[in-house]
Amino acid sequence: MNKWIIVLYCLLPTSFAVAQQKWHVPDSLLHRPIDHAMLELQSQPWTAGCDSVYNTQWKKYFYYNSDSLFKRIATRPSEEVAAEVWYYYDVLPKPYYTDDQLNIGIWQTEREKLAKAAKRYKSKALEWELDIFDVQLNFFEKVTDPAVWDDNWRLVEKYDRKKEYRTKHRILNNMLIYCSGLWTGSFSTRIENERVPAIQVMNEILSTLEHLHGKADIGSGSCFHIGLIYYNFGFYDKAIPLFWKCLEQPHFFYQSRARMRARDYLGAYYSMQGDYDLSDSLYLSILLCPDSVFQRPIDETVAIGSLAKNALLRGEQEEAQRLYAVAIPRALEVGEKALAGGYAVWLGRMFLQNNEPDKTREWLQVAHNYCGDPPNWNQIAIYTLERDYYLKTNQADKAATCIDSIASIQATEAESHNTLLLAYAEQEAYELEKAFRDEHIRRQNNRLIFISVVLALALVTLGILVYFYRMKQEKNHALYRQIKEKDGLIKQMDEMTQQQTPSIPQKYGNTKQQQIFDKFHAYMLSDKHFTNPDIDFIKIVATLSTNRTYLYDAVKAVTGKSPNDYVNSLRLDEVRKMIESRSGYTMQAIAMECGFNSYKTFHRHFRKTYRISPAEYTKLADTERKK
Repeated sequence: MNKWIIVLYCLLPTSFAVAQQKWHVPDSLLHRPIDHAMLELQSQPWTAGCDSVYNTQWKKYFYYNSDSLFKRIATRPSEEVAAEVWYYYDVLPKPYYTDDQLNIGIWQTEREKLAKAAKRYKSKALEWELDIFDVQLNFFEKVTDPAVWDDNWRLVEKYDRKKEYRTKHRILNNMLIYCSGLWTGSFSTRIENERVPAIQVMNEILSTLEHLHGKADIGSGSCFHIGLIYYNFGFYDKAIPLFWKCLEQPHFFYQSRARMRARDYLGAYYSMQGDYDLSDSLYLSILLCPDSVFQRPIDETVAIGSLAKNALLRGEQEEAQRLYAVAIPRALEVGEKALAGGYAVWLGRMFLQNNEPDKTREWLQVAHNYCGDPPNWNQIAIYTLERDYYLKTNQADKAATCIDSIASIQATEAESHNTLLLAYAEQEAYELEKAFRDEHIRRQNNRLIFISVVLALALVTLGILVYFYRMKQEKNHALYRQIKEKDGLIKQMDEMTQQQTPSIPQKYGNTKQQQIFDKFHAYMLSDKHFTNPDIDFIKIVATLSTNRTYLYDAVKAVTGKSPNDYVNSLRLDEVRKMIESRSGYTMQAIAMECGFNSYKTFHRHFRKTYRISPAEYTKLADTERKK
C-alpha cells in the first residue's frame, strides 16, 4: 500500500497530462534543459577556507576548511553538520582511484589534524569521528589484512554498548562499502582466507536503523546500498522492500542519489515482472521529483530510456522511438556514451523484430560508434543483437564469431567474479545452442565443439564445487583432531605438574606469579565463577589479596593471555564439555550458560580460538561419538 501512496504523490502533477493516452510522457518533461552543474560534485558555500585538495576522480580542486568543520562537529548537533561531513569525505581523493601513496598521504595528514582537534576541544564527538576516519584509512592501507575486520567489529561493539547508534551505523556503513566491493569484484585484491561477512554487516546495519528511525541523514543510503547488493545477487524478495523503504526517507542533501537510484531499480524490477504501469510510474517520478540531486541529469536520461524500453515491451513502437529520440542525444550530452549505445541496441532489436534488417544494421553501427569496435560497453547486448542479425540474414559464419565473443566475455566474467557466474554462462550457452537449432544451422562440427565446451564447463564447475566441499570437510576434521590432541597434551602436562615437588622451578613466570595465578585459577573453577557474565575483577583481586597489575602480570606470564582472554578460554572449554556431553541445550543456551553475554560474541571467540564454527564442531563431535 505504501508504494502506491508514494507513486501517486509523485505523479499527481501529471495525472491529467496522461489521461488521454495511458503512458504518453508529456513533452514538457522530455525537453527541459540539462543542468550541467549537477553533473559534478560542487564546492558548497560553507566549505570556503584555507584547505584545498585535487580530487583525481573528478580531476578538479575542491575547497574546504577542516579546522572550521572539526570545530562545528565539536560544538553542534550531528544532524546540523551531517551534510558538511559527507562533503568532506566525498572530496578527499580515494586511494583506489589513482596515485595511491599520494592520496593515502592526504588522508594521513587529515587524520593528524582531526586527532589534534579532538585533544584541543576535548570533544567526544571528534573522538568518535576519529574512529570513523580510522575505519576508512585502515581499509585504504591494509585492505587485505583480516585483522582490520576484527578491529572494526570491536568498534561496532563499543558504540553499541554506548548506545551511540549514529556512529555505529557510520562505521558499519563504511565496512559494508568495502566488503560488498570485495564480494562483487570491484576491488582486485581479496581476502583469501575468509570471505568478508557482508550479510552479517548488512543485518547489523538494519538492526541499528531501528534505533535511528526518523533521522533524515541516515536511512536512505543504507537501505539502497543493502538493497543493491541483494539485487545484484538476485535476492529480489529482500532487495525490493529495502528500495521502497529508501523512498520513504526524506531527501537530505545534494550528494545523496539513493532515492533516485532506488526508483530506477524498482522500475527495472517491475518491468521484469511485466507490471509496466507501476514501472512507468516510478520512472516518471524521477522526472517529476523536486529534489536537487547530484548527477540528476544522468538519472533523468536513464528514466527516459527505460520508459522507451517499456513502450517497446508493450508494443508501442512509435512512443518508444519518440522517447529514444530524446534519450540518445541527452545521454551524449551528459557524457554517457554507454547509455546511448544501449538505446541504439534496443532500437536495432525493434527493427529486427519488424523484419527490417537494414535498419538493424544501421543501429548496430551507431552502437559501435558509441561503445567502440570491438565494443568496450554493452558487449553482450551488442554481440547478441549481431548474432541474431546474422542468423536472420543467413550469415552463419559471422553468427558463430559472435557466439565465440559472447562465450569469451562470459568466461572472463566468471574468472573475475565467483562460481555463481559459471551457472549463468551455462544458461547462456544453452540459449545459444537453442538459437542454432531453431534457425536450422547445419554446421554439425561447430555444434559439436560448442556442446563439448558447455559439457566441459559443467564438469569443471561440478569438480570445483566437489573439490571445495571436500577440502572444507577435511580441514574441519583436521582442526577437530588438533583440538582433541591439544586437550590430551594439556591433561598430561597437568598430571606431570601435580607430581612435581615445590623445589622444581616453574617454566613460566616466577614463583610469586605462579602462586597468584594458581589462586586465580582455583577461584575461577570454584563454583564455576568463570560462568558469571559480569565478572568483577576488583572483587577478585580483593579476594586474592593482590591488585589488578599483579594479577594481570601473573596471568600473562603463566598463560600468555590477559585475564579476560583466560576466562574466555575456560568458558570455551566448558562449552565443549557441554557439547560433547549432549546436554540437550541449544547452542545459544550453552553460550549463555557458560558466561558469554551474547551468542555473537561467543561465536566470534569460538571461531577465533578453534578456527571452526560451533555448529561444525558439534557435528564433528557427534560423528566421533557414533564411531
